[in-house]
Amino acid sequence: MPCYFSFDTTADAMGFVKGCYLEGLTQTEMYYDCFSARWDVYTKGNAVKDDGYTTRRVSKALDNIRATYNGRLLSDNGTCISL
Repeated sequence: MPCYFSFDTTADAMGFVKGCYLEGLTQTEMYYDCFSARWDVYTKGNAVKDDGYTTRRVSKALDNIRATYNGRLLSDNGTCISL
């Protein structure tokens, strides 16, 4: 694992990858590339989970609302929500 001084702002310390897969990566570049790939998988998995949960909550909240022929939104007990 690469080690750098605190507040080091060089390209290597910030994780910039100069090489490419055809020419080969250094050990530091390979570390940063693997770390970035793992982080992307983790964040995408959590984003999908959170979005699905939000969609489920919204659909449950709107479950008892119906639209009438004249454009009003009514709740299940007949209360007018919107005109």
